[in-house]
Amino acid sequence: MDSLFAREAGEVENAFLAAPFEEDGWNAALRLFARRTGSSHAQLLGLGDDATLFNFMPDIDAAYQREFLEIEGWRPEVNWRVAASGRPLEILSEAHYDVARQHSGTDDYEEHIRKWDGVHGCQTALVEGEGLLVGLASLRSERDGRTGRRDRELFAAGATYALAAVRIQQAMAQRGAAMTVGAFDAIGVAAFLIDRRGAVAALSGAAEAIVGEGTAGVLRLRRGRLGAARRAPRCRCAAAGGIGARAERRGDAAALDRVTA
Repeated sequence: MDSLFAREAGEVENAFLAAPFEEDGWNAALRLFARRTGSSHAQLLGLGDDATLFNFMPDIDAAYQREFLEIEGWRPEVNWRVAASGRPLEILSEAHYDVARQHSGTDDYEEHIRKWDGVHGCQTALVEGEGLLVGLASLRSERDGRTGRRDRELFAAGATYALAAVRIQQAMAQRGAAMTVGAFDAIGVAAFLIDRRGAVAALSGAAEAIVGEGTAGVLRLRRGRLGAARRAPRCRCAAAGGIGARAERRGDAAALDRVTA
């Protein structure tokens, strides 16, 4: 490893590990990551089963996001980058895209990706499972050209730091949920914290008392989701808002908190 590579990798490490703690930290880290990998843009993307959950891509016109949603760019049959998804932390690049293009992609997506200078680059999955994919990508224009070995090696180093940062964000969100539940415990309120996927992220002690196995409780948790155990009188409980599916979107940073919680 040459000294320049080590220095640039260190800069990327510092930027990603600071991202969860700083205002606009994710965008700042992605800007630096793009420069160090010789890319036009870098992207951190969260995909659910049927929707885009968050999409960090600094210094890109808002029309990019609108177009991506309009063409349903999260679908593998539309987007050959999604179709090319590999194992977590496996680095995929142009050779993999060439193969994916043979069975995936639409004319609308091809026009979209060329318009926004993303025809070349690298990508990897940071988190995958339970209907969630968090991916990191570098996007290069025709002028930037295809990636070289050094670009891919620096991308691989940056991906490990980005994964660590996502896990830090996850830990912070989980601690926040625990603190919120603790506050409800202090006043004896039955509270359920529901994430954007409709799953129970945490519940207070009073809430545990009305959730039981068989006929023990009026509510039941099934695969992390809350439902009635039987036909029963209405129970009074406080649902902590702001992280439910009906909560207003508070930006991609808040979305990243929710989907990793």
